[in-house]
Amino acid sequence: MRRPTLFYIPLSPPARTALITAKEIGLDLEVKIVDMFSGEHKSEKYRKINPLAKVPALSDDDVYVWDSHAIAIYLVERYATDDILYPKDILMRTKVNQMLFFEATILFQRLYDTVVPIYQQKRKEPTQENINSVHDAYELLGGFFQEDQKYFCGSHMTIADISIWCTLLSLRFLVPIDEHKYGKLEKWLKLMKTRPTYELNQNGANQHYGFIKACMEGKAFVPAPRTSN
Repeated sequence: MRRPTLFYIPLSPPARTALITAKEIGLDLEVKIVDMFSGEHKSEKYRKINPLAKVPALSDDDVYVWDSHAIAIYLVERYATDDILYPKDILMRTKVNQMLFFEATILFQRLYDTVVPIYQQKRKEPTQENINSVHDAYELLGGFFQEDQKYFCGSHMTIADISIWCTLLSLRFLVPIDEHKYGKLEKWLKLMKTRPTYELNQNGANQHYGFIKACMEGKAFVPAPRTSN
């Protein structure tokens, strides 16, 4: 049986979500870097794996999965030896799903709305509207923590934490997280920093910021972004 293949670029928060999930369950993936700048993601071969022509995507024998949340769920359900990252208990799973949907529809969307005009060189920095909307998301995130809660869904890390973590590490370069205003969020980020996958995530976020900065300086340009959640 061949190893699953993850189609990946490190600067993409959703792609990092998929890879970190695999690392956290001890799954040895084959990682295939997609050359977005040459248009590899638009090829007929790649579109058979991901019809949206975006990253990440997963190939596992005859199974193709796209969307980082779907990939993370698939990897845990198929390969994890326990259900800690995606609990089978219906109430706990509902909490995880809620946070995954929040990340997809609120948090990642705020990142997307902020960076895409910069990618396309329509502006060189976030607008005040962008900044305000991101702060609103930070405030909501901090409010999700109960007093004795270490992670977003309880006492254990789940794929919801991983997904939010990957997006936040990229987003905070553009809109810094004030540790005095968002103390619970900053405390959680410090806890996530102890994960063995921290360097993988931080290095990818650094690459992402480097690319954003190059776009701000007119040294890079993306006519149509192709990284999906």
